[in-house]
Amino acid sequence: MKNLSRIEKAAIGLTLLFLVFTAGYFVGKSTASTVITFAEPDGASIQAPVSAISPAPSAPQPDAAASEPAPLPTADVSDSEVTTPADGSLININTATAEELDTLPGIGPALAQRIIDHRENSGPFLTPADIMDVSGIGPSKFNAMRDMITTEG
Repeated sequence: MKNLSRIEKAAIGLTLLFLVFTAGYFVGKSTASTVITFAEPDGASIQAPVSAISPAPSAPQPDAAASEPAPLPTADVSDSEVTTPADGSLININTATAEELDTLPGIGPALAQRIIDHRENSGPFLTPADIMDVSGIGPSKFNAMRDMITTEG
């Protein structure tokens, strides 16, 4: 290295610096595409990149009092849209008729029949959330009716 001029030393230094930054870019890019999915018992799921779950040790930790956790997604149902049976009782999805199921929000005659077919073919629902096993009922429809249905009594 003694026989190299200042310009040659600078060129070698810049080349090494470029290689280090390039390697860091590709290492960071490969880990940023890793996503972990968290599943809720009611079927909702949250996806987060690994970098959001385990921050780098040198990254400053946010003040817990300064930042609130992001709220979980909920169904787009206002209180005025939620209706309950006239007598305030819950609808048992294991014994309800098609007409009773049709009174639930988001359930029409065809979906009510699919619920009945599912429980006849697969047995009774063990929990209210099991109604999401029926094709056409996802987390948003379940959230709209969850306080109106039961599997007991």
